[in-house]
Amino acid sequence: MVNESSHPARLGGGLDHEKIRCTAEQVIRKHKTAEKLIAQGKTVANICRNIEATQSTYHRWKQSYKGIHADEVRR
Repeated sequence: MVNESSHPARLGGGLDHEKIRCTAEQVIRKHKTAEKLIAQGKTVANICRNIEATQSTYHRWKQSYKGIHADEVRR
């Protein structure tokens, strides 16, 4: 049996790897945040922690949503 107090998600020490769906607008907002952090010299690992996404998800979003603005997604 797992001690619930030592569960990583409850300690804030990592992402809870349940599937969480983001809308396209949320993804674009997170991508813009990531771009700002890149400009500040942050690492991909730090960026992913900040936007609450895995590195593979970040790279997939980067390929899919680069150059798209939130108002374009609503159409």
